[in-house]
Amino acid sequence: MKTVFSALIVTTGLMTAPAFALTPEQAMTEQMQAQKTQLRPQAFNFFSDRYLQLEAMKKTQPTFKAQLDSQTELLRPQQFNPISDAYVQTQAKKS
Repeated sequence: MKTVFSALIVTTGLMTAPAFALTPEQAMTEQMQAQKTQLRPQAFNFFSDRYLQLEAMKKTQPTFKAQLDSQTELLRPQQFNPISDAYVQTQAKKS
């Protein structure tokens, strides 16, 4: 049984050894360059990216006054007259 397992391990080792021998040795810089080509390109600059973010926010966010105006448009119209409202209240109490 031990000889079967040892023979199996030796044959798998002999089969995989040529595969490792065929891979060329690359220097560290060549490996890094190969990895860089596989990555998606990144152009990150904190200042320019922050500028682009702020400009995009300015385009999408309305000003505070514009937000208030849009909220007042959503409200139902109110007409408050203290004299007529007091009359309506007193009539409601009587009935």
